[in-house]
Amino acid sequence: MKRILSIIAVATAMVAVISCGSSKKAAGSPTPGEVTQAETVEGTTVNQAPWSQFGYAMGEGYKSGKIVEVPFVYFTAVGESNNQRIAEEMARSAAYSLISNTFNVKNIDQKVSDAISEITDESSDDEVTRVTRATEDFSRYLSQVSTSTVQGFTPFGETVIQFDQESRLYKIWARVGMPAKNWEKLYKNCLNYKPKELSNKELKAFEKVQKDILGTIFQLDDEEEE
Repeated sequence: MKRILSIIAVATAMVAVISCGSSKKAAGSPTPGEVTQAETVEGTTVNQAPWSQFGYAMGEGYKSGKIVEVPFVYFTAVGESNNQRIAEEMARSAAYSLISNTFNVKNIDQKVSDAISEITDESSDDEVTRVTRATEDFSRYLSQVSTSTVQGFTPFGETVIQFDQESRLYKIWARVGMPAKNWEKLYKNCLNYKPKELSNKELKAFEKVQKDILGTIFQLDDEEEE
């Protein structure tokens, strides 16, 4: 959690104003978390993504009926089109797809094998099969979770717009965000998922796999997971 707060503090210092759904034209080569402004998008050049693909930043939220600054998690994507509005829509659509893909679990067999080998020198084929099956069920559960999770993200912060005079194409970076407290609550809900009918050894192996999967999805370190 300390790392989250430090990231938020840096983001707050670098981004003076973040208001959901607004746009800003970019110039130069903005660093992650920084948005620069020009009078026109003509000739604008952005040599790198202005934000990381996943990160934390401060945004406007409600508390006790008042608008306050609260931490958000965000996903960033880029869209390109000869129409500025379409490019922005493509960027946000890509960001939503990125969230869905984040919840796709890969290499289940290898994850199970690694987890079991960490807790025991000997394991039967039946034990491996049961842990693998439990992990596959958890993967399907996460696929269902991803649908509602995507719906919880909304357009966040400013957009960075690049216009190429030669190709006449707009390239737009946009973010979608969710209050960090909701993201952390979602993580805890997923962590509470426990399969039935596993032995203590099998459950211990499953929990190792589960923690590895959720760590990849939610991008939390050990300190934040506590």
